[in-house]
Amino acid sequence: MGLEKVLIRLNLATREEIRDASQRSSNSKVIATLTEAGRIDEDLVLDKIARSLSLRLVDTADFEADQGGWDIDIDLDVLRRHRCIPLLLPGQNKHIVAFADPLDRSALSAVEFLLGGAIDIAVAKESEILERLERREDSSELALAMDSAAELSGSVADEGDFSLRQEDAGNLVQGSESAPVVRLVNQIISDAFARRASDIHVEPGRGNLEIKFRIDGVVVPQLSIPKRLQTYVTTRLKLMAKMDITERRRPQDGRFRVKAKRGVADLRVSSVPTPFGEKIVLRVLDSDVSKLRLELLGLDEELLRRFTECLSARDRLVLV
Repeated sequence: MGLEKVLIRLNLATREEIRDASQRSSNSKVIATLTEAGRIDEDLVLDKIARSLSLRLVDTADFEADQGGWDIDIDLDVLRRHRCIPLLLPGQNKHIVAFADPLDRSALSAVEFLLGGAIDIAVAKESEILERLERREDSSELALAMDSAAELSGSVADEGDFSLRQEDAGNLVQGSESAPVVRLVNQIISDAFARRASDIHVEPGRGNLEIKFRIDGVVVPQLSIPKRLQTYVTTRLKLMAKMDITERRRPQDGRFRVKAKRGVADLRVSSVPTPFGEKIVLRVLDSDVSKLRLELLGLDEELLRRFTECLSARDRLVLV
């Protein structure tokens, strides 16, 4: 029995709705297509399907990045094509594979063949699966960019030295615009977008340059860059933000705009001198924020109605 038949049997969608939605998109699975068409409530439908098939419904956000089962060597394109992702259960040395369509026999057979045996199946949102795969792809590219930049040779003035000679400035620009450094900086920004980070912290330390993302209000360490690459990375960011690379004693501000997979984003850049070099913070202003609606906040209908009334009134105060 295919997923379409299960939807019809559980009265979650009609045959006509499924046919119409399938004609709209040939890339997405049926549930994601129906959701995009506004025909179903994805959370409700996935819950009922998981219960009907006696499968686990998982939220991929509940699994940490280092619990993703990525020791399994599977091409990301294969996972993306079949809309599935391997996960490692927290506290258990056991893998499950979450599918957007747990009844897709061709996908199940392909993944079982690649893993070399039977698998435990779970259900997850297609959008979450694709987002997690995108994050993994960005992380892999970040590691490659890091390895490439680590091979960069050359010497420049120490970041701790606030004076910068003209010849050092020329060497800095040349090194910061080299392909490995450009790729590394671009991949850090791309990874931040994929993780939906609101800030990127570039913090110099005694031995390394630490890259951290602020995700959902929490600053999370992401990458340690060798100290010898610190000046190249910070200079590259300052050049992108049209800041003065010869000025290291005073705080500076700048901005630049980049294109990412999710669209265009503005980055506000601030630098401040520290004993170990310049610390740089990039605030990510994602264009997707403009697409957010109050209905997506998860408020119940009555609370949403009262909140909307407060926003439209002149003399109301909302306390959170």
